[in-house]
Amino acid sequence: MFAIEEEGTLVAMIGLQQKADGRFFGRRLYVDPEHRGKGFGGILFGKMLDEAKNLGAKKLYLGVTEGISALKMYTSMGFNEIGRHKDEMRGDGKLRDEILMEKEL
Repeated sequence: MFAIEEEGTLVAMIGLQQKADGRFFGRRLYVDPEHRGKGFGGILFGKMLDEAKNLGAKKLYLGVTEGISALKMYTSMGFNEIGRHKDEMRGDGKLRDEILMEKEL
């Protein structure tokens, strides 16, 4: 996990997971709403990409909920949609697609 703290408070985080089959996944990018727009997501994502490359990853995968702002960031970073899980239950109780994405490293 990679994280950013301000004055002792966690304000952003992201995880990197390697599956048993060797694939690498970006997990749970979160930036506190009061700290969005400061570039923290991009900073953490860059660190996670570097770590994946250092560990030998050739591709990085992630899932993103349809309709959230992070989708635009992932696309701008070179991720491409490779599939969808239809009508996944989200934390707010609504059904939305989870978009599966991959990036060549």
